[in-house]
Amino acid sequence: MSKSIIIYGTNYGTTEKYARELAKRTGINVVSYEKADIPKECEAIIYFGGLYAGGVKGLKETLPAIYKTSYKKFIIVTVGLADVEDDENINNIRKSLQKQLSPEVYESAEIYHLRGGIDYSRLNFPHKTMMKLLYTKAKNLPEEKKNAEVRAMIETYGKQVDFVDFKKLDLIEQTLADTHMIYELEDPDKVSKLFDGWQETLIWSCLQKVMGHIYVKDTGQIDSAVAVLGDFCFLAGKPDKELIMSKSEWCKQDFIIMVPQNEEWGKLIESCLGEKAKKVTRYAIKKELDVFDKSALQEAVNTLPEGFALQMMDEELFWKCKEIAWCKDWVSQYPDYKAYSEYGLGVVILKDGVPVSGASSYSGYLGGIEIEIDTKEEYRRKGLAYVSGAKLILECLEKGWYPSWDAQNKWSVALAEKLGYHFDHEYTAYEILLGL
Repeated sequence: MSKSIIIYGTNYGTTEKYARELAKRTGINVVSYEKADIPKECEAIIYFGGLYAGGVKGLKETLPAIYKTSYKKFIIVTVGLADVEDDENINNIRKSLQKQLSPEVYESAEIYHLRGGIDYSRLNFPHKTMMKLLYTKAKNLPEEKKNAEVRAMIETYGKQVDFVDFKKLDLIEQTLADTHMIYELEDPDKVSKLFDGWQETLIWSCLQKVMGHIYVKDTGQIDSAVAVLGDFCFLAGKPDKELIMSKSEWCKQDFIIMVPQNEEWGKLIESCLGEKAKKVTRYAIKKELDVFDKSALQEAVNTLPEGFALQMMDEELFWKCKEIAWCKDWVSQYPDYKAYSEYGLGVVILKDGVPVSGASSYSGYLGGIEIEIDTKEEYRRKGLAYVSGAKLILECLEKGWYPSWDAQNKWSVALAEKLGYHFDHEYTAYEILLGL
């Protein structure tokens, strides 16, 4: 974690003890807030601050520099005298932090509370005077108004006490161990060999920088990578636990289908994600250039039932489909119609002007598309998917594009074969529910 930093704000050293112990365990650089030089791209910022006069020592002065960085994780550790197991005390500390932090930072920060110590013989004169005034005021409060913080001050006043417990750092240390920096790769050529031989157009889209993204753990020596496009990701190279466990960095939705390059990747997915990973079988369809019978496909198009209309995807339909849940995947990977018109293609079957079935490009790559076919539930078993699929294939052939097909189930395989494709092989994938 060379790009991480531990910062501390302390008056008499107790907070610094915690900060230096964590630095010793993790190898992260530690520095006082007065001398902190925070890297602009920081993996983790861990701020230890002593609780003084209702605030966290040095945090206010350090926040402007923190806000200028691109950090992945921000951890705040408060150190005070009061019992950190007392809910009322914790609530008071949190309320104080909310006043110091912006709402966005407060919500994203991980906050921990540790118990420190005090030695009254070491206090400077102003601090001793302030503590005496606070003690007198606290002592005279009615019992029902003495919270955990007040009681702790009364109990320890004038004494030397030390509640420092380094074992309380274990959880923070584990949190840091689970933090990994993931980078989006700007030059896909660096990982093209990792995906060699994988006949998957979504990967091609990522490698060609048409759409999708490729993420790696290290931009230097790269031995594993994940290609992400829409609801799919493809794990390649040397199986890497950190790449899987840092999925929140490259997956922003609650559901994704992970496709492992081999059995080793599959076992690692199961080990890392457990019950969140549902193992499923999908069906690869052969990519053959000259297998389609155009006359047979046109005959299929001609079987469109009466009362339905077939229309090419235009800009009006594009935006309409984006708003319809059951068919939004026809266009969801395209930010606008301009991108769709360049790398996409689709046909829609309408009933009274409303989409009820269709075939479109889930994604596009240089020289082709990946087909997505959907029919509204009440209009299924009318041959509409067959008609729209046939029309889309014909349109692709007219443009010189290849209409790639990947099947989720055997029904999809059967439809593909009816349209002229040939089954290739089964493969394993994992449906991941990240929201669990």
